[in-house]
Amino acid sequence: MKQVIQQRARGFTLIELMIVVAVVGILAAFAYPSFVEFLKRGYRTDARAVLMEAAHTLQRSYSVKNTYAGVALPANLTRSPENGTQRYTISITSQTATDFQVQAVPNFADDCGTLTLTAAGVRGAAGDVDKCWK
Repeated sequence: MKQVIQQRARGFTLIELMIVVAVVGILAAFAYPSFVEFLKRGYRTDARAVLMEAAHTLQRSYSVKNTYAGVALPANLTRSPENGTQRYTISITSQTATDFQVQAVPNFADDCGTLTLTAAGVRGAAGDVDKCWK
């Protein structure tokens, strides 16, 4: 009497592997745009913080000199983030004795575009202001 030893096949078939690759591809197609939007919101949040700090710097100077004219932003307030890859360029776009406007221009494609802030605290954006300053 001969005993036949059956070996069980181990491993994955090509079809099983292709199904897994397809599922991972579909998940990545949905996850990547969300991830990119999450990064942009983070960059925008940092730029808004730098704009607010720039406005506070100008207002502190106004309380001493009684004018906004002639005040320049310190080097650390001209970019966002302060270290690493620059995502926004911060500058004063309008400056008189009694008013100013600072702006943050993105160095990447962003739906919000340029963010602005005035001496009166008026916030602006090329996109939806409520969404962009949220």
